[in-house]
Amino acid sequence: DQTTKVAYTFDAGPNPFCFIRQEHVDEFLRLLKYFYPTVNTDADKQVSSDADEKFSSITLPVTPNVLERIVLTKIGSGPK
Repeated sequence: DQTTKVAYTFDAGPNPFCFIRQEHVDEFLRLLKYFYPTVNTDADKQVSSDADEKFSSITLPVTPNVLERIVLTKIGSGPK
């Protein structure tokens, strides 16, 4: 599937800020877990531990314990 599913920017400082439609969030989190596995994180508990076969065909190294945290929020109505 060649569809764009994630857009990102580094405008939020040194950390990437990703925009993902709700229907792609689970797949994106599985991808992060596959290539950047961590231990004992809240995101880890929410994501299936099943390795996604389509990720194994991507030629990126698996790099464990490089993600410190993932914050998952939704777009709201703005500041109040």
